[in-house]
Amino acid sequence: MNFNNYFLIFIFVLINSIFTSPSFLKSIYKTPVKLWQKLSYSTPLLDCQFEPSCSNYFLHAIDSTGIINGTIIGVDRIIRCNPGARHYHLQKDNPTFYNDGRIIDYISFEKSTEIQSNYLYYSIIPGLGRAKNERQIDGLFSFLMVSSSLYKGYKFKNTHPNIAGFYFTLGSIFWISDFYGTWRTAKSATNRNK
Repeated sequence: MNFNNYFLIFIFVLINSIFTSPSFLKSIYKTPVKLWQKLSYSTPLLDCQFEPSCSNYFLHAIDSTGIINGTIIGVDRIIRCNPGARHYHLQKDNPTFYNDGRIIDYISFEKSTEIQSNYLYYSIIPGLGRAKNERQIDGLFSFLMVSSSLYKGYKFKNTHPNIAGFYFTLGSIFWISDFYGTWRTAKSATNRNK
């Protein structure tokens, strides 16, 4: 074997180890969120109403549960970051707020077996499962996120298929997150009714 063959094997092993490393993939995946944080932390106009902020929640969810589950949990949080969030938080048994008035909402990994799963059937229509769980504003935002993304994908499918694919993927992620959000809301409603 000559030097070129050894060099190619070295490069192949290096690239293979880089791209199969979960921490490397996570760091690449988290880069857009970190760029958003640099922009949003530079102005008070983009302050999040939650503690931790939606971007920190998203990053924590990815670190704790992996890229796929973390994305679903993080996107659910983005859907819940709407004008009705404070109202829904006040309905909790013990609502907590940060010193500056932000809503405290940490990731919870509680397992619950007594969940009204019949609400998941409503999520076939985006947002309806949340609305049936008395989260109408969350349901409206979920419906708007899913339907606008899927509509954009449909609009671009003939002229720009790559852009259409991006919007279809985005709409699918919002829709899957809507199922998770419906399950999460049903879980908290079940815990509240005990």
